[in-house]
Amino acid sequence: MASLLRLPTTPGRRQRVARSAPPGVSGHRLYAASPAGAQRASLRAPALASSSLSPPESTALAGFRAASAPDPDSAAARLLRQAGTTRDADGDAVLGALAHALTSPTPLPGAAPASPSALVGRPWRLVFSSPAPLPAWRFIPVPEFFALPPTAAGGGPVCLSSDVGPLHFAFSGGGRFLESSSSGGAAGDDAVLEFCFTRADVAWGSDAPGPFLSRPLGDASTKPKKTYTFFAYLPAGGDGGVEVVGARSSGGALSLLARRRV
Repeated sequence: MASLLRLPTTPGRRQRVARSAPPGVSGHRLYAASPAGAQRASLRAPALASSSLSPPESTALAGFRAASAPDPDSAAARLLRQAGTTRDADGDAVLGALAHALTSPTPLPGAAPASPSALVGRPWRLVFSSPAPLPAWRFIPVPEFFALPPTAAGGGPVCLSSDVGPLHFAFSGGGRFLESSSSGGAAGDDAVLEFCFTRADVAWGSDAPGPFLSRPLGDASTKPKKTYTFFAYLPAGGDGGVEVVGARSSGGALSLLARRRV
């Protein structure tokens, strides 16, 4: 199952990220202990330094910028839209485009702030995530969706679900968007979602009346929180279509999410 793959953490973190996941979600794609205090504030920065990248991300970034000169911003916007729409693109190039969007001091053409109000609504499909055990698995091979809190303020339920053959897996809990803190970069008030999962369910298909297996994952008041920091939000065009957004998890994964705006 794509969402149950253990991912290494980003090098150079000042605080050690927890390596043991709660029962039932070992190595979850979005799992890691949340950075606290100043570290959390640094996650809000819309453009991060290249030193914040892992070695594979730095390599992919260098290759992408060399191949897309003299206009890597436009190339990144085109490639991320293509990858989110068709799921058919070179994985190294997509990783490089995400790393470029994350670290560039200028916004991608057509980008808008990845604010909470822009992100709430219909669930997002996780299209691409790196690192992965195999390069081919960076494009997530099963349908996997992340439902954010329904409103930009006040918090609410979150759910990460995926379908593997006849089985429907759902990890549910609660989350809230942290107060926005723009660092003055190009991306503006990018959203940081803090959340934790408190229940895991398994059902025969997404339309089943209920799960045949449920497992509590702990109390939200005592569990460490995770974060998902969104960036490079590319809205759908005036005629609808697919919108995409990048995200950095507090576990270190760099991901691309997409959804069709209707």
